[in-house]
Amino acid sequence: MMTNKAETENDKHLNMTYVEFLEAFARVVDRLEARQMEDFFYHYPPRSPWKLDKKLESALLTVFKECLPKRQYTAAHNKYSSTVDLELDMIEAGELPPRI
Repeated sequence: MMTNKAETENDKHLNMTYVEFLEAFARVVDRLEARQMEDFFYHYPPRSPWKLDKKLESALLTVFKECLPKRQYTAAHNKYSSTVDLELDMIEAGELPPRI
């Protein structure tokens, strides 16, 4: 989190902004081992050699799976799955560059 001058005068240093939360989440996920995480879309290759995108995908889908009601999770998973399939079709058709 960003530092504050007057940490004793208010509690802003205890509350993250949305951007700070996203960065903290990504840093925690980056420390996890990719091979120990469930790969929901194994046919969807990572964009980078560090596989942070695949780690974030797995972590977010796991959080959704555990926190959302089954119907909402299924709807979100199906929507993301169709997006993945569309991107893979576009790569295969040569409309997008191939992933790493």
